[in-house]
Amino acid sequence: MTNSFALARIIIWSVVALVLIAVLVLGIIFGSRGLFGRDNWGRNFSLWDGWANESSYKTAEGRITVPGKDIKNLDVRWVSGSLVILQHEDKNIAFEETGTSDGEPRLRYYQDGDRLYLRTDNPRRMFGFSLRNRSTKLTVWVPSDLSLNLLDVHTVSAPADLEIPQADRLNAESVSGSVTLRGGKFDNLGVETVSGRIEANGLTAKNCTFNTVSGSIEATGLMGSVRSETVSGSQRLAPGKDVKTITMDTVSGRLTAELPGGIKGFYATYSTVSGGFSCDFAVETRNKTVTFGDGGTDMRFNSVSGSIKIAKVE
Repeated sequence: MTNSFALARIIIWSVVALVLIAVLVLGIIFGSRGLFGRDNWGRNFSLWDGWANESSYKTAEGRITVPGKDIKNLDVRWVSGSLVILQHEDKNIAFEETGTSDGEPRLRYYQDGDRLYLRTDNPRRMFGFSLRNRSTKLTVWVPSDLSLNLLDVHTVSAPADLEIPQADRLNAESVSGSVTLRGGKFDNLGVETVSGRIEANGLTAKNCTFNTVSGSIEATGLMGSVRSETVSGSQRLAPGKDVKTITMDTVSGRLTAELPGGIKGFYATYSTVSGGFSCDFAVETRNKTVTFGDGGTDMRFNSVSGSIKIAKVE
């Protein structure tokens, strides 16, 4: 009876996961207010359906620069190709598109006060599908001492490689593209992909959220609170000894939380149907809870069939 119940739960969760994936992808493709349907300032927006103030955008030919001191919010949306944001010692923000096979630039830009918008051109479409498929690389250089209020990054079929010095809030979302974050200091950090890998190393962040459907998640650094979710991808978090809360959820992916041996303590609860649980620390165990030291860090793990591990690292 127990095995039958466990099997039923696995089947039910798998069906739910497939339905959620279908709804998410269809919503993105047809411009609903899903992953790309509404930006963080409350305006309706879709990568596929143009953008507000389209007539105000300029075509970027060659390398363009704007004074870094004038920009507090950076919004980048790129389709097909790749996106790279790098630090440099110059005081200006610079951006350039490379790799245009037909010589026609796709990059459009618009500055509205302290907000800078960078966009892929609005492609000609028929029955909701693009009539052009040109892949180019967008490179953005930001001052190494730049501190943003908001960095908002959205890509489709384009990996994003981000090296950001500091931002109050960073949102990075991708469909069919990985997101790599190299260091940086943030109050609030959110990264979401459909099928791309999430890799964020050397972070300093108060609050972190990582979500993916089938990609893997790896995040290391100094984090105050971190939450990660996948359907089938593996997860590895190493948030440092001062982390306050860790929440990890998956259907079938492997969950690993790496904690330094010098951590004062943690209290962890876990739930799994058929996945195993292991812990490198000498803990007190009761039902599906474990306690180590002063129990200061709160950890919660949920899995249907993926394994769960609390690892000790020196």
